[in-house]
Amino acid sequence: MITAAPWVAFFGLLGIFARWGIQLAAVRSLGLPVHGATFGINALGSLLIGVVAGIAQVRPGAISEPLRAGLTVGFLGGFTTFSAFSIESWSLLSQGQWGRGAAIFIGSPVLGLGCAALGIAAVRYGLA
Repeated sequence: MITAAPWVAFFGLLGIFARWGIQLAAVRSLGLPVHGATFGINALGSLLIGVVAGIAQVRPGAISEPLRAGLTVGFLGGFTTFSAFSIESWSLLSQGQWGRGAAIFIGSPVLGLGCAALGIAAVRYGLA
């Protein structure tokens, strides 16, 4: 059995550089604000993880498990974490797990925003 770890590491590196390059190009060439570029990257990452998940579901065996992990956890994890949030929320909701799906769908951005604010506050007040 081929382990997914090298795939995740390799594609993760590619995802990080893809995000950086696209964000830089969008800000410099298109004049987008950084958050506008991030918004677009998050949408694109969500679309791409949906495509990979769709291929894996509709065409079993078309993508090996190590390659699927490399593309989703590695590339798209490095490219954007929003893609994982999107597909995980969709999976739960589409399986009828409304409570869990809603908790993740609503809780993740609220928690993320709260944690970001907490981190900023910790730095501002010399706690970190």
